[in-house]
Amino acid sequence: MQKKKILIVNEFSQLATGFATYMRYLLPILHKTDKYILAEHASYINEYHPLIDSVPWKVYPNEPDPNDPKQIELYKQDRSNQFGKWKLEQVLIDFRPHVVVSIRDPFFDDFIFHSPLRKYFKYIHMTTCDGQPQKQEWIDMFKGADRLLTYSLWAKNLLDQESGGQLRVHGVTSPCPDLEIFKPRSKKEAKIEYGLEEDCIIFGTVMRNQPRKLFPDLMKSFVRYLELCKETGKEELAKKSYLYFHTSVNDVGWAMNEELRRYKLSHKVLFTYMCDHCKSVYPSFNQGDGVGCRRCGRFTARTPNTDGGVSREILAKIFQCFDLYIQY
Repeated sequence: MQKKKILIVNEFSQLATGFATYMRYLLPILHKTDKYILAEHASYINEYHPLIDSVPWKVYPNEPDPNDPKQIELYKQDRSNQFGKWKLEQVLIDFRPHVVVSIRDPFFDDFIFHSPLRKYFKYIHMTTCDGQPQKQEWIDMFKGADRLLTYSLWAKNLLDQESGGQLRVHGVTSPCPDLEIFKPRSKKEAKIEYGLEEDCIIFGTVMRNQPRKLFPDLMKSFVRYLELCKETGKEELAKKSYLYFHTSVNDVGWAMNEELRRYKLSHKVLFTYMCDHCKSVYPSFNQGDGVGCRRCGRFTARTPNTDGGVSREILAKIFQCFDLYIQY
């Protein structure tokens, strides 16, 4: 019997992003079944990316050849090209998938719904429904999916309600961490091992420095928390409390230096630092990027980004230090 071909349209599974992480876990499971022929239409990498050969399935890099000015010019003509729009039909014709899967926001993937080759493949779309009301244009678009999935039961119920029952959400497929790696441990031990004071209070978040990730609002809320501590006679609690940002200081979003100065929190917000030379990872107040490493002294320490993040094992250790997690 012919194996079904499944094309994943997503950020490359080996990058350090949320969407990539989802597929980092899902694709090996699908591959292990030996029931499918898999391929990735992979955003944010070009054909020279060093990790393409690290996966046992076909990868179609979405970014243009950096040595081809015409490709670069074409790529820049449409914002949706970064998500795969400009190469989708080319990939579909070459790979000829039975099924196409995407797990991103509707404004990322609308070009898949509207592809002129849409009738030739089944489409499974998991939408990032995280607010209400949903745009009517999105609800109308979702009707074109052969299988519609959501991250949460709340999202499923919302789509059922706002579509008047016209959308049949097939199921809830929440992301799952590797429970052999991401598991609880003594916070005291975790903090000491990571170089933090054992009795400090850590309010942590792990998210990319993008405009839609509301880092300034989180800082503002933390300032109010510190004020409330002092107003209620809990100054020692305020003294021991810190924000922890596992993110890039310099990225496509907020100017962290300016925001920290605005809220006077430079001494209260910790960042993950990693050294490209000696590979050490440690917490530190903001120093920018390309700074002296605490261990080896070379100016090769930086905050993590989508091209180079920490391992899953180290990320788990960082999570284990958090007393409260906040996703703003």
